[in-house]
Amino acid sequence: GDDGYHQLATGLALTRKLRELRLSYNSLTDTHASHIGDVIGSNRDSLEHLIIRNNSFTSIGESHIHKHTPTCKRLLTLSIGCMSSKDASTNVRTLSKILTGCQRLSSFFLFHMTVGDLGLAQLEPFLVTRQWKVIGLMNVGLTAECVPVMSRILEHSRWSLRILGLDGNPLTDQFLLQTSAALRQCQSLITARCTRIGLTSASLPVLVQLMYNWPELNTLVLTDNIFLEDDVASLLFAMAVGSHKSLTKLDIPRLPYVNPLLRNLLDRLASDKLEIHQVITDFEYQPGNGWGLKVEHQGSNIDGCANEEDDVISDSEYTDSSNSDDADDE
Repeated sequence: GDDGYHQLATGLALTRKLRELRLSYNSLTDTHASHIGDVIGSNRDSLEHLIIRNNSFTSIGESHIHKHTPTCKRLLTLSIGCMSSKDASTNVRTLSKILTGCQRLSSFFLFHMTVGDLGLAQLEPFLVTRQWKVIGLMNVGLTAECVPVMSRILEHSRWSLRILGLDGNPLTDQFLLQTSAALRQCQSLITARCTRIGLTSASLPVLVQLMYNWPELNTLVLTDNIFLEDDVASLLFAMAVGSHKSLTKLDIPRLPYVNPLLRNLLDRLASDKLEIHQVITDFEYQPGNGWGLKVEHQGSNIDGCANEEDDVISDSEYTDSSNSDDADDE
């Protein structure tokens, strides 16, 4: 209840040693916003990871929350989303202040908020001033027009980038083709999420070539794109016989049936990767029976803001505490 929440927030505001604040999917409203802002402000000297997504704040509540965020000098991870303002310029101003103040920030994850190609261009001066470990721009209104800006951002973080998330943006094949030179340089990439970005079979040859430049890649998500079955088979073949020894999770679009060639390739991939627990969307590996269609499958919901899978992504894949100065502190 609200009373209990306010008491908890008051206590957290008094700690002044809080390192992580995670408040996603808590149905929070503007009545809670000022207290959250107080918690952030009072812990500005210790806070390292701030994850506040998928609540019900208006622009007034968000202004209270992010009033003190730019003062968090130790902040390493920022994950925010579902900002109420549909005006990209308002969101860009808020993000610009945060990026200016939080100079140690290395993981930057935006989810379901209006930014757009022009907004990303306005944020570019702040995004090319540091080496990013995580860049998450999920459903923020980007198109292939952002290619020049994204290429420069990727090139600047080519030695450090570990996770790239672009889900839900209508980028199309043109984006992958035209950013391939920059993407090839990101050889430390371990996770690439490209759900529903408008890829077709035309982009698969480029993607296969890119993967040979990502030797540490362990997660590749390509669901809700338009691939033909033979194209998927060729992609799987490239990963099965190529140099992608670190891959442990692969999600690809739904296929109408499993032909013998694809089944053989899936079995080969699984035998090479015994530690794989979930390789491909809509399929599962059954010991003794090989690959088959899943009986039940819950697809991702990139249009909505209430997908629990997305919170797992932000709170695990997108949080990097390895460069905390006080890693052993409670």
